[in-house]
Amino acid sequence: MNRERLKTYYDGRKLPESDLILALSVMEEFEHFIQGNGSKLEEADEAALDDFVQILVREQKNTRAVFVAMMRYFYLTGQTNLYIHLTKYTGAEGVIESILSRAEEELGKTACEKVMDGMAIPIMGTAPGAYPVFTARFIKQMKSLCPADRLERVMAGNNHQLPSHTFALEQKKYEDSPTLSAYLHDLHDRQVAVLQKHCDEKQVWFEQEITQGVVDLVRNNPEMQSAVLQDGKLYTTKIPYNGKEMLLETDPRKRRYFACHCPFVREAILRNDPNIDPDWCLCSAGFSKFEFESVLGHPLKAKVLNSVLLGDEFCRFELDLTGVPYKK
Repeated sequence: MNRERLKTYYDGRKLPESDLILALSVMEEFEHFIQGNGSKLEEADEAALDDFVQILVREQKNTRAVFVAMMRYFYLTGQTNLYIHLTKYTGAEGVIESILSRAEEELGKTACEKVMDGMAIPIMGTAPGAYPVFTARFIKQMKSLCPADRLERVMAGNNHQLPSHTFALEQKKYEDSPTLSAYLHDLHDRQVAVLQKHCDEKQVWFEQEITQGVVDLVRNNPEMQSAVLQDGKLYTTKIPYNGKEMLLETDPRKRRYFACHCPFVREAILRNDPNIDPDWCLCSAGFSKFEFESVLGHPLKAKVLNSVLLGDEFCRFELDLTGVPYKK
């Protein structure tokens, strides 16, 4: 294990010594596990990491801090495949709790409890393949209890609990722009530049490796990493979760699998089971709309236009600006 690199990273960012001790401990444990299987730490693959995660679950060490520690190590050592793989476990954190919080506000505590009847929220470290069964039942029970005209308010929120200041810079950029359309054009140009930089420097961008093909895909679609304003509505399309693999893939099902960001449904796309109601994708629409709600300073209504759950290659959303003052 590269202890010195890890120590230099934690010292350089003035992170608590307890965090470093935890990181060293969990990576030593993983190294011991790998060696027991006749491999070296630098030779670890996703399958071995999955097996180790299940050990963490059994030993109740499956905390966010442990997952972050492993992700930091793999990022530092250039094992980006393992870093990215771990995001499949952390991406679901807090989402169901956020939805249930709004469900209680909209429907009341009793109805909210009925939504979860017979179910438990998947814990950190739950195998990705186990999520779809939960998700299919959750959205079915939610829709049976939530009136259709209130479902968007319940599902399409800031489910990843991003801090309110996350888009403060973007709000300032909008304020300095002559029109909303001009801001959106500028946002898209800046996002393409960020992707190009990550591509050129071979750096991981969030959960994926950026290739020139991915950069060009976004550059040629002004709705990706931004939105297009038309007739008082914003239209935005999700960048693929794994654009590199999607662009190389020819099988339609696998292309949709690589496009999907959602850990709650992704494996169902690959296996074609279970069948999940596409209204679940209002959750993803909520993630997209939160940025523009923050920029405009007003709540918006979201609609799912295209979804990989519907057989589409990309997820696309409509954000309604009715009643929202914006620069024209």
